[in-house]
Amino acid sequence: PSRGGAAPDPARSFDACPASALPAGLRRTLAKMGFAAPTAVQSQAAPVVLCGLDAVAVAPTGSGKTLAFLWPLVVHAAARAEDGKGGAGPSGLVLCPTRELAAQTTAAARKLLKGTFGGTAVCVTGGTAGRYEMTKE
Repeated sequence: PSRGGAAPDPARSFDACPASALPAGLRRTLAKMGFAAPTAVQSQAAPVVLCGLDAVAVAPTGSGKTLAFLWPLVVHAAARAEDGKGGAGPSGLVLCPTRELAAQTTAAARKLLKGTFGGTAVCVTGGTAGRYEMTKE
């Protein structure tokens, strides 16, 4: 973690997470998506990011890295929607190195945001000749 200090304890189960770290809507959405418990990378990274600390996660494909960083983003976006600030602009920005990863991340974000509080995600990728494309999936 950056800024010194001790990292928070891992989230060993979704049930052990306080409502501020895992709102009821997100908990229900994760259950509907088939997530029974956080993976190792999620249990370590999400609490760190939710505390406002920086985290770097290096883990194999399929280990749950996407949810590890989307979880705190969805919590933040849901809080903004709840306090009336949700329509004031984007709640988060995710940069991806490839179109394929951007599309996969957007699909996961859409499921989480829609199921949690009716939010949405948009994918914008670089086009050709200096133009940009917005996917409508």
